[in-house]
Amino acid sequence: MVNEGMKWRLGNGNSLKILNRPWLSSLDNPCITFPQISSMENLFLSDLIDHGKCEWKRDRIQSLFDAEISNKILQLPLLNIDMEDKLI
Repeated sequence: MVNEGMKWRLGNGNSLKILNRPWLSSLDNPCITFPQISSMENLFLSDLIDHGKCEWKRDRIQSLFDAEISNKILQLPLLNIDMEDKLI
């Protein structure tokens, strides 16, 4: 059960689906929601991370999201990519 006000701390991104999860806390609504887009419904945050370089896949993010959301994602630091995602 997820209590209201809880959010995810990004680690390796393997546990967090991109859509409908409260992981982008810098937005008014921390859950990214879109009309059902079949190509995105099974994507995880790990699909947006270049784990070898420890950086975001900028081109992929910018191709999937509008400028506001892309910028918010790209501003998130990738500090814990060797750790599991955690609900806090």
